[in-house]
Amino acid sequence: MVKAEADQLSSTCYGLQEKFEHGSHEYQELNSFSRYIVNVGIRFTAADFFEIKRSILLSVIATSTTYFIALVQFY
Repeated sequence: MVKAEADQLSSTCYGLQEKFEHGSHEYQELNSFSRYIVNVGIRFTAADFFEIKRSILLSVIATSTTYFIALVQFY
């Protein structure tokens, strides 16, 4: 999902570059930004310790829900 959005953003940057003159500041900014997206990539991390994927996010939600239910039962 994030990869698809990054690819779409990169395509949009390349499309916007065509609207500016080749040597303009805007063209250079869009060019460097699109190259950054392609080369580095976009990903969600937890302070660069690990990558947050859908499975981790769902596990955190499931664990929190279980803890909340147990807490309510003993209240």
